[in-house]
Amino acid sequence: MLLRSAFVLLLSACISYAKAQIIIPRFEAIGVNEGLSQSSVYSILQDKFGYMWFGTADGLSRYDGSEIRVYKLYDSSFRETNFIRGNLCEDVNGAIWFCNEAGIFYYDPIADKLKIARTFSKKEFHGYGFEAVFIRNGVLWMLGGVKDVYSYDLHTGDMNKYSFAATKETLLPLPFSFDTEGNIWLSFNFNDGIYRFSTKDRAFTHFWQHLPYYTISFG
Repeated sequence: MLLRSAFVLLLSACISYAKAQIIIPRFEAIGVNEGLSQSSVYSILQDKFGYMWFGTADGLSRYDGSEIRVYKLYDSSFRETNFIRGNLCEDVNGAIWFCNEAGIFYYDPIADKLKIARTFSKKEFHGYGFEAVFIRNGVLWMLGGVKDVYSYDLHTGDMNKYSFAATKETLLPLPFSFDTEGNIWLSFNFNDGIYRFSTKDRAFTHFWQHLPYYTISFG
């Protein structure tokens, strides 16, 4: 009994000591010196295999915990091809999708390289930025043309545009986020409230008009 009491006391002391230890956060910098394709990072994604992906102003970088591998499209006929805007989106097959004003692109995990899904002409979207939001039910949802929402079917390649009339002049860059129900939330002007686009109903709803919003996030 005395031995058991001593063991319990020792265990309690060890637990108390462990709880009392101060955990100091440690930050590591990953930049061009470590192999990152460009120092300006616009999006970050961890895929289902645990790789970290970084969308930069000059290509897609993959980090495995020790090394960085860079993926680019080398074609002079496409402008700003490697400038990744918006989110990086992973589909069910592990492909990583992104877009910009030049087109829609993706990383093919089988071929281990970037590929072109669709290109845009210079006049098609007047040179405005094109940003990926997320993939839902095989559809890539994007923002483009300043105030429009676009859908791109990953299987058929069909693309649709959904527009609306903002109550105020649109400003860029615009904050956006999305919820678990497939709604895209946007603020096109800092003093014009928030717009919700339902990917199910394909419709916009305007909330809290005339109020300023600078960031949008869902936990």
